[in-house]
Amino acid sequence: MRNIHLIIFALLFYSSAHSQIPYTLNLQGIGFPTGMSAISINENQYLYDSTSKFENAFSISYQRSRFGLTEISPVSIMYSNNMIKNSGFFANLDYFGFELYNEFAASVGGYTKLKFLEIGGKATYHRANIKDYGNSSAISVDMYTKLCLLDNLAFGLLLENLNRAYYTNANRTVPQSAILSIGYTPLEQLGIDFGANIDLNTNASMIAAIRYKFNHYLQANIKCNTSPFLIIGGINLSAFDYFNILFFLRYEEEFGYDQIIGLEFKF
Repeated sequence: MRNIHLIIFALLFYSSAHSQIPYTLNLQGIGFPTGMSAISINENQYLYDSTSKFENAFSISYQRSRFGLTEISPVSIMYSNNMIKNSGFFANLDYFGFELYNEFAASVGGYTKLKFLEIGGKATYHRANIKDYGNSSAISVDMYTKLCLLDNLAFGLLLENLNRAYYTNANRTVPQSAILSIGYTPLEQLGIDFGANIDLNTNASMIAAIRYKFNHYLQANIKCNTSPFLIIGGINLSAFDYFNILFFLRYEEEFGYDQIIGLEFKF
């Protein structure tokens, strides 16, 4: 059975050479398909927590500025449901921009967990609008997979826009990419992810992250992307079992520091 899972995983990996992502200015975070370093569902939508006593999660995050401009304030809203054993469903809304230029994205997706393999995907509607120049839209399809090599070791792959959707007249400028990562949890309170974000039209970037859970109420992580240089530090404060407060501090090359705050509710 494990050999069959390996074959499926290899086929998904091979298809990464043909994946693309729609052009966007709203590239906020650093994602890892293995998710060992995540402290929030916003960081990895495909996370399934079999130990959680809650079946639903709702989160909202707000970034006060982007590119050093307070006029641009990205907002993200997400809902996640894992009522079905070893499976999950999620929906996401994102808005970024201001009057002259803005982007909107709405996505729905799901995933399921087999013995050694997790697979999932999502469909996203993208819309970009430029004042006095009109707007353009696209629908992309993503695929996710994670191979659990051991209980504490996994290999993940995230492919975005497998259907090669792109905005009107932007087909020659769409970057092709795939995210690969290895996740490892040497201790229950410690999680590590590292890997690569591969842009076939530009340079590949190395990515790495580490998470530490201090106690039931506090956990933190730090993530890094090499090109362009981006580092993000995050804190998750669990005031109650059902309510988390999130804070992320970002430093991005050329644009300096900014902050993201978020709230997460479980029920």
